[in-house]
Amino acid sequence: MLDPDADLVLAIHELKTSMQHRVTLKHVYGHQDGRGKAKAEKKEKRRQEEYERRLQEWEDRSDPDSSESETEAEVHSMFNPQPSCAPSPPPKEDNEQKKVEVQVNIECDRIASETTATILAGGSPPDKTILQMPYPGSKVMLRIGKTWITSKKEIYRARRTKQMKSYCMEKYGWTSEVYDSVNWHSIKTVRAKLQRSGKMQTCKIMHGWLPVMHMRQYIEGNSQCPGCNCKDETMAHLFRCKNREARRTREECLEKLLKVGKKKRIPQHIMEAICHVIKAETEGNSPIIRRTFPPQVVTAIKQQVRIGTSLMLRGFLATGWMTAMRDAGVKKPERQMNKLQQMIWETWCKPIWSTRNRILHGPDSKYFVAYDKGLSERIVWYQDHKHEVLSRCDQHMANIDVSRIHRMTRRVKKAWVKQLDKIREAFAVENRTRSRGQNAITQYLVRIADGIT
Repeated sequence: MLDPDADLVLAIHELKTSMQHRVTLKHVYGHQDGRGKAKAEKKEKRRQEEYERRLQEWEDRSDPDSSESETEAEVHSMFNPQPSCAPSPPPKEDNEQKKVEVQVNIECDRIASETTATILAGGSPPDKTILQMPYPGSKVMLRIGKTWITSKKEIYRARRTKQMKSYCMEKYGWTSEVYDSVNWHSIKTVRAKLQRSGKMQTCKIMHGWLPVMHMRQYIEGNSQCPGCNCKDETMAHLFRCKNREARRTREECLEKLLKVGKKKRIPQHIMEAICHVIKAETEGNSPIIRRTFPPQVVTAIKQQVRIGTSLMLRGFLATGWMTAMRDAGVKKPERQMNKLQQMIWETWCKPIWSTRNRILHGPDSKYFVAYDKGLSERIVWYQDHKHEVLSRCDQHMANIDVSRIHRMTRRVKKAWVKQLDKIREAFAVENRTRSRGQNAITQYLVRIADGIT
C-alpha cells in the first residue's frame, strides 16, 4: 500500500472490474505536444527495426548455405531450429484513434499542470472531485490527523521531522524562523542521488560528525591538529587551519568554485558573493558584506549570517540565495540551487577533508608527534606512580628503562600503555572490592619466592 501511486492503481483496478464493458489498457506517451513526441517516434522506430532484424534472421535461416556439407547442415539445423513461420510485423494502429488518445492525454496533462500551479500559487483545488479519499479498492490506508498517507516519505516526515527540527534548533541555537530559512529542499534533492556512503559523509559534514581530533580525543586522548599548532582540531578549525598545504587547497577550491559556477550557469555576482563570504569566514580579516553587492545578495547574506556562515561551509545554505537567483533572471533557480548545494560538498568540503587526511598521515604530522610525546609521558608517569596505581605484584611492569623510550616505536609505546592501563584498572576494581568488605581471591593464594615480589 506504500508503493508509489498504489492508491491510484488500486482505484483504477476497482473501477475497471465494476464496469460492464471490457477495458483494454494501453500505454500512451505523455507530453506529445513537446518532447514526448520525439520519444514516441523513437519507440516506434525501434519496434520497426526490431521486426526487420528478426525477419532478416528468419530469412537467413531459411536459405541453406551451399558451402555446408549435408552433415554440417543437419548439425546446424539441430542446434538452430527454424521457426515454423515468419515473425509477425508490429500491429498497425489507427491514426485517427491514436490522435484522439494523444489529445486526451495532452488535455489531462494541461488540467493537472494548471491545478498544481494554482495550488502552489495559493489557490485551492476544485470543490468537486471525482474520487474522495479513501479511494475505492483501498484495502487499508493510514491517516495521520486529517492527512491520508499514500507514500513512505509522509510516514518518515511524521516520525522524524519534528525530532530533527528540535535537534538542529538546540544544537545550532536557531529559532523556528531561522530553521525554515535553510534550503532543505536542495539538501534533500542532492542527497537523494548519492550512494549510501555519500549520504553518510554529507551528514557527517553538515552536523560536525567527521572524525576530527576533537571527536577522536575520547579514544586517543589527543586533540592536536595534524597541520598546525592548534591544540583542539574542531570542525570550525578544519576550514581555518593555517597549514600551508591546507591554505593552498582552500585557495584552489575557491577558484574552482568560481569556474564550476560559471560552467553551471550560476550568476557570476552570486558566485562571487558566496566565495567572498567563504573567504571572510575562513580568514576572518574582511567584512562579510560589501557595499557593491546588490540588495538581493545583501538580503541573502544577512539570512545566511543568522543561520551561521560557518555552517554555510558545511552545506547549510539560505533560501535567500535562490531568491537572488530568481531576481537575477534565472529561469529555474531550484535547479541552480541544487547545483550550488552539490558544489559546496564536492568542490569545497571533500578536497579540504582529503588534504587534511593527507597531512595527518604524512611525515610532518604534528598530531603523531604530540601523540608520541603523550605516550612517552604516560610511560614515565606510570614508572613514577607505580606504587600508587598498580598492584604490588604488577609493579614490575612499570620498571622500564626511560633512557631508551626515545628509541621505541609508536606501536611499542602504545602496547606498553595499553597493558599498564589494563593492570591499573584491575587494581582499581580490586580496591573497590576491598572497600565493600569483600576479599579478593588472590588473598587465599600461596605466594612463592619467585624473585619478583
